[in-house]
Amino acid sequence: MRDHEALADAARRFMAEHGAADIVIANAGISRGALTGHGDLDAFRAVMDTNYLAMVATFEPFMASMTAARHGTLVGISSVAGVRGLPGSGAYSTSKAATTKYLESLRVEMRPRGVAVVTIAPGYVHS
Repeated sequence: MRDHEALADAARRFMAEHGAADIVIANAGISRGALTGHGDLDAFRAVMDTNYLAMVATFEPFMASMTAARHGTLVGISSVAGVRGLPGSGAYSTSKAATTKYLESLRVEMRPRGVAVVTIAPGYVHS
């Protein structure tokens, strides 16, 4: 998911074979315990790259064809952790807050172009 060129290539191959997508779901996500001030910058970067930037990179190649078709839905998986930060999960919570705000912005941007944007923010599951 962090190889954005590979994502774009997969999207191009899909569209070459099937045309514009009806739905694209960005569901990749990782969580790592990361504490600010404890040298965890690499963990923050990995989580942001996977949970937020990979979502942007997943949607990006499909937007032009969906807009041209005035059809389609982009679905992003966020989390309630993006609304209420969790101690020791600053990287994860921040990445999910970023995905939520990105999806909110994208929804308003894409609506006049005929493309729907959906945010799914699951809560916690007792296992």
